[in-house]
Amino acid sequence: IFLCGVALFSILGVLLSVSRGGMIGIAAGALFIACISPFRKKLWLALIVLAVILFALPITRTTVMNIATRHDVSSDVRIVLWQGTWRLLEHRPILGAGLGGFPYYYNIYRLPQHTELLLYPHNIVFNFWVEIGLAGILVLFLFLINPFRTGARFLRQERTSFARSC
Repeated sequence: IFLCGVALFSILGVLLSVSRGGMIGIAAGALFIACISPFRKKLWLALIVLAVILFALPITRTTVMNIATRHDVSSDVRIVLWQGTWRLLEHRPILGAGLGGFPYYYNIYRLPQHTELLLYPHNIVFNFWVEIGLAGILVLFLFLINPFRTGARFLRQERTSFARSC
């Protein structure tokens, strides 16, 4: 009951914060669980029904379509920010800008249509690369791969206990 409450309030918090990355993470997690759970058919049915309901609501459909087609201001700002960050990394690929150096170097490489000066690139891969260089990307991928390896090992060893917990 506690874990269900934590999951429910976490999802509610992400939805109320309108965090796109959080929502993508929730969707990816739901799809992952639907793929590995012993209750696959029921979970896939629930996800499909939820998707139909969300796309049936005009406000949700419009919001998703604006984001998917990049017709919203936030997507436009991020794409221009990422293009400027890429320009920075083309000139400083090995070491990046250094810790805390992104605002200084980004101001040199930013595109003219981007008027905001942000403190970081709003992209986890770019952030590690700009701050720590190529070593930062390596460490990031090691941090990201390890939980998946541990989870796969757990599923192989403890398949029966996992099925009981679902």
